[in-house]
Amino acid sequence: MYHGAQVDWGDTGKELGRKSKLVRILFFIGNGFDLNIGLKTGYKHFYGDFVRSHPDNIIAKEIKDKPEDWADLELALGKYTKEFTLENYMELINADEELELALSKYLADQEQSIDIKAGLSKEVADRFQKAVTGFYSDLPLQHRESIKTRIGNTREPIYYSFVSFN
Repeated sequence: MYHGAQVDWGDTGKELGRKSKLVRILFFIGNGFDLNIGLKTGYKHFYGDFVRSHPDNIIAKEIKDKPEDWADLELALGKYTKEFTLENYMELINADEELELALSKYLADQEQSIDIKAGLSKEVADRFQKAVTGFYSDLPLQHRESIKTRIGNTREPIYYSFVSFN
């Protein structure tokens, strides 16, 4: 699952001077959400582009030779740093800076691929709306029905909040 949610039915009688229930829904959006809505933001997507466009980069060469070792970029970089000494660490620093710039540009390009006027953005918006409005669909039936009933029966506004870990 690429998102989580917390639902709170707080008594707002004190704040509003009447008995009513305030519905607050908090979403936690984390790793995988962007992939689930169709963006090619995984390292495996980036690596092909990086290796092709930076053939002389020592990190790109490592990725090309052992792509399975680079599924987790941060972990792989940590392991790779052990191969360097004080005499040649600048080569790693320069390669890492090139990698970071390339990754930043790649992700910016992915973000730009969501054109508000294009069909892709409608698809992304539809997937996001479905995830938000049907966040409880993977819960056990008892919890799912409870949430559907409470959301469907409220006359008060529903307050949505989002926390992103991306």
